[in-house]
Amino acid sequence: MRAAFTGSKNSMSVYLIEDITVDGKRSTKTVRSLGTAESLMKEHNLPDLQALKEWARDYARKESNKAKGLPENIVKVSFHPDEFIESNVCRLFNVSYLFLQKVYYDLGLPDFCRKISKNYKFEYNLSDIMSRLIYGRVLFPASKLKTYKNSMKLIEQPTFSEEDIYRSLDVIYANFAELQAYLYQKSSKLVKRNTGVLYYDCTNFFFEMDFETDFCKNGPSKESRPTPIVQMGMFMDATGFPLCICVDKGNQAEVNTMIPLEKKILSDFELSKFVVCSDAALAAEQNRKFNNKQGRAFVTTLGLKRNLKQEWRDWMLDPAGWHLECERRINGDIARDEERDADGKPVLYDISKIEYDDKGNYSEQKHDYYYHRTFFKELYVEGCDKSNGDPFNQTIIVTFSLKYRDFLRAKRAQQMERAERAIKTPSKIEKRNVNDYRRYISRSSTTAKGDVATKNHYEINQQAVDADAVLDGYYAVATNLLDDVPAVLEVMHYRWRIEYLFRMLKSGFNSRPAYVWTEAHIKAHFLLCFVALLLYMILERKVIDLLPEGSDVSFDKIIDTLREMYVLKLDDSNGYVPTYTRTAITDALHEYAGFRTDHKLITEKQMKVLCNKSRKYKP
Repeated sequence: MRAAFTGSKNSMSVYLIEDITVDGKRSTKTVRSLGTAESLMKEHNLPDLQALKEWARDYARKESNKAKGLPENIVKVSFHPDEFIESNVCRLFNVSYLFLQKVYYDLGLPDFCRKISKNYKFEYNLSDIMSRLIYGRVLFPASKLKTYKNSMKLIEQPTFSEEDIYRSLDVIYANFAELQAYLYQKSSKLVKRNTGVLYYDCTNFFFEMDFETDFCKNGPSKESRPTPIVQMGMFMDATGFPLCICVDKGNQAEVNTMIPLEKKILSDFELSKFVVCSDAALAAEQNRKFNNKQGRAFVTTLGLKRNLKQEWRDWMLDPAGWHLECERRINGDIARDEERDADGKPVLYDISKIEYDDKGNYSEQKHDYYYHRTFFKELYVEGCDKSNGDPFNQTIIVTFSLKYRDFLRAKRAQQMERAERAIKTPSKIEKRNVNDYRRYISRSSTTAKGDVATKNHYEINQQAVDADAVLDGYYAVATNLLDDVPAVLEVMHYRWRIEYLFRMLKSGFNSRPAYVWTEAHIKAHFLLCFVALLLYMILERKVIDLLPEGSDVSFDKIIDTLREMYVLKLDDSNGYVPTYTRTAITDALHEYAGFRTDHKLITEKQMKVLCNKSRKYKP
């Protein structure tokens, strides 16, 4: 006997139903109606529908037990204050891995491991090792050795040795591409994946080592660290799920990493038509031309100094002829458009006058009105791919924002302060990169008469400051799409998501520093980090979909909830008691998984049932 709910949220009715078999076919029959949701919530003082559902399920369980003649399931536990707990016995276990395990099995990863294991003669369970390394990366990220020890905190104990972990890394590395293609195919059945737009970006990860190896090389670290690094490139789909990765040497130019990985997508993922969106560091013409054929397209950020030709820059800096982006409601949906007059014609603006009134005086009211709005203009540029003679036409889109301008001005003011302080201590002056404050410091080694000076003279390079100030507030994009500019800018708007994934890998999952040293083990390590990220993202999406609209939820809140979900083992006969706080997030996790770990007491038998439910696989 179980509870059933019919109707909408505003007119829901609750019934007790029972599973029956009629002519060999399974069916259900209604035992009785419990009433409407409104009347039941009022009668039992229930605050919301979630509480009503829990009450109804508990009521159905009790009625079912009564019908079967079963007594109330009461367990009494006694303790003696003079007794000690057993020595060297773990009594606290994490149960949130069961939710990750459900996703792991729903993705069919045990089947994948069994399939590739047939090609080897090892005796360990590859799926057991891979799953523990993935759960550990999400729940208690650490080294491989520490992860092995932490896996003892799970209800289901490991069946492998720590030596087996390192042996398995070679097998995982050997199936680097196959695993990613398999995950894409399986994950597409679990969550909606939009591969019409693919986002690509690169980052790097440092290692705690003093010298380079054959694979870990010194290069431009994103974190300005002097230690050797490796580089990761990642594609993400338009729904925010990671698609695939590549791992390369740290001294390789990231601009050369995109095309090889994209070719893997074309061959292994059976995708052919998509738009590739990338940042300015990957805006090389070779990458744009690669996505100018066979139904592919590109949207890429352009560096205002590095990628914009002088004629394009002059056109951008012309204050006249700018359009204003806006939002319109079309058939109930909000769509991006541009400001138009009563006749439907675009309104053009002079951005040098948007902060001033008709008399030419600065107007704070007009500044505030336009502060969060974006101006744009576009330039169609015809070209030719000299390698094959095909047309290479693209649209250059530039935007201007007062908010972005003021942000750059404030950032430069801080850098100027640091530069002026650095001049007083010349030994610390060393130019680092295009965004370093030291770029505003110039050095002269001659006197005013041209003689060689005995000391270097440092001063603020005002010419460099002015050259940067001219570009404040501007942003440039190149694309071969023929869509309206607001639609193209909408695509670019979501590029932050891939940077967010990298932050999750680095800060949330502590994927660096990595404590493996060979190329095979390094690539296997980051592949497992990628799989852990995908598993978590799927679980997060499922949880968010089940939470009430507008719930205050974030990566930190979900990951903290998972890491705090422990149960205390009383003894071999009495079972487990949850020690975590029940919240809306834990309720959503249980609703997605189809089992609950938040009963006041979970017997040993019930815990085995929960573990078995988390391993159910529906191909």
